[in-house]
Amino acid sequence: MDEQKQPGEPTAEAKRSRGFAGYVLLGFGIVVTYFLSAGPAALMSWNGVFASVGVGRVVSGFYTPWRLTYLHTPLHKPIGIYMHLWNPNLYDEKGNVNPRLK
Repeated sequence: MDEQKQPGEPTAEAKRSRGFAGYVLLGFGIVVTYFLSAGPAALMSWNGVFASVGVGRVVSGFYTPWRLTYLHTPLHKPIGIYMHLWNPNLYDEKGNVNPRLK
């Protein structure tokens, strides 16, 4: 039997993989999105959205790598200043946790 290509079917030359750079860019985008999502999550937590103990534990566990990065790397200040934009009650303008709330 003779196989014929359908009109909308891509040829072998048209199919391209993302390549290594595409996967690196995708991974970088996921990490950046993860770190940027901590601000809105902290604000929601402060406002009581995660009041349920189970949800609070899951969210806290999800952001454990973020917390460790904030506490133990030179990124402490930039992350803290970003968090101050989202939750000035918890983070001061220098990026540190408000000492009154520790």
